[in-house]
Amino acid sequence: MKIILVKPQYFDRQHRSYFTICLPPMGLTYLASILIKKGFEVSILDMEALNMDEFGFLKYLKNKNPDVVGFDIRTPLVYKVAKLAGIVKRYRRDIKIIIGGPHLFVLPQNALEIVKNADFGLRGECEFTLLELIEGILLNKKINELINIKGICFRNENNNYFISPEVPLIEDLNSLPMPSHHLLPIQKYFDSFIKGKRHYSIITTRGCPYGCIFCGQSLLYGRRIRARSVMNVLEEVELLVKKYNVDSISFVDATFNYSRERIIAMCREILGRKLKFEWRVKARPDLVDHEMLFLMKKAGCKLISYGVESASDETLEYLKKDFTIKDVRRAFKLTKEVDIATVGYFLIGSPNESREDCIKTIRFAKELDPLYAQFAFPLPLPGTELFKILQEKNLIKINWDNYYFHFLNYEHPCIKEKELKKILAKAYFNFYFCFPYILKHLKDIKSLYYLLWKIKVGTSAFLIFLKDTFSKNRIIKFISETIFLC
Repeated sequence: MKIILVKPQYFDRQHRSYFTICLPPMGLTYLASILIKKGFEVSILDMEALNMDEFGFLKYLKNKNPDVVGFDIRTPLVYKVAKLAGIVKRYRRDIKIIIGGPHLFVLPQNALEIVKNADFGLRGECEFTLLELIEGILLNKKINELINIKGICFRNENNNYFISPEVPLIEDLNSLPMPSHHLLPIQKYFDSFIKGKRHYSIITTRGCPYGCIFCGQSLLYGRRIRARSVMNVLEEVELLVKKYNVDSISFVDATFNYSRERIIAMCREILGRKLKFEWRVKARPDLVDHEMLFLMKKAGCKLISYGVESASDETLEYLKKDFTIKDVRRAFKLTKEVDIATVGYFLIGSPNESREDCIKTIRFAKELDPLYAQFAFPLPLPGTELFKILQEKNLIKINWDNYYFHFLNYEHPCIKEKELKKILAKAYFNFYFCFPYILKHLKDIKSLYYLLWKIKVGTSAFLIFLKDTFSKNRIIKFISETIFLC
């Protein structure tokens, strides 16, 4: 049996990856490994990395001629997957289509309504569920023989929906086989924040103990962290560095620094094995200290991303971040002291905020002076507390095609949409193009490279946001109004 696992191409690929980052679909590599171990012939198609359109997909489909096609279905991709599923069924009606991913997990009926050609949906951590389903399909089992599989859903001939109980979380992540890296175009992945020529990513944990109201991590993977052992992680790192010549890695855990002891053990193991690669992580600002950061730097860490979100402690409390502005300032100070670059993520227009709060966040971003600042609207992902809060107040705007951070997907209680969009555009303009800011960096010759790089990245993000948001005449008017506001 031939199986293709597909990561669709995001419609705004340029905004997501042209100037920042393109990472491999790690979830699909785990699914592939489980199936390969049982003797199935598996391919992974990363349409994002290959910049592949629907015509390319059909050509690939004809070449592989699979029996099963599985799609990763995320909220902004539901209609994209529906089109691709239609292409599959027009090519060969007997090909089984399986969809799985965050959107299906939270809104299974909605996903199946949109992707009408899907034969089955998988919810939750479905590595072993997919194997059970594939084996059932191989044996030509009837629907009534498959309904006992946990974590599956489908629409029957009477247009009724069946959703089985959720599959239990995988407790021992070490029990999973090593991801099928060889199925991916490794040379196509990159991270503009790190200078490595060949970039890749690794997942070392699942779950998040924190309750940020806009984040889906704890919703999908639980409020308890399940971690791979340090030795298991380093086995994968060593494989990537020595076999695949990877020289930079993103550890994409929701909270990499949840355990100080684990980070120290990992850094010492990297140094002990004399592995030479650069790496980046996402971290909580309230859980860093000088010793930890110093050891991370020594082991090759080049960049830490912090979800700052706001300059207001009231907003941080509203978002349930469980840290303060004082923690943020301290984290950026300590990180700069050990010479690790920083990325700051900032939200503009949380539902509790005023216009003055938004402007305060822009100023705070400039004060922190990260290598890169990303400004975005809060995204009320389905199933999150933020989604439920806004939905109860009839403030959600459902347009899955535009469900990205640079689109406004809700009505703000007290700031008009037009004004919020102006503020977000001004955030990029003020951070990257303010003359006093540029002058400050010009005084330090060593930071000239990063200044030029920042301007390039900022220009790209700024112009793409304007293009998505305003007409040409309004863009010209906006720039003329904004240029002297630093």
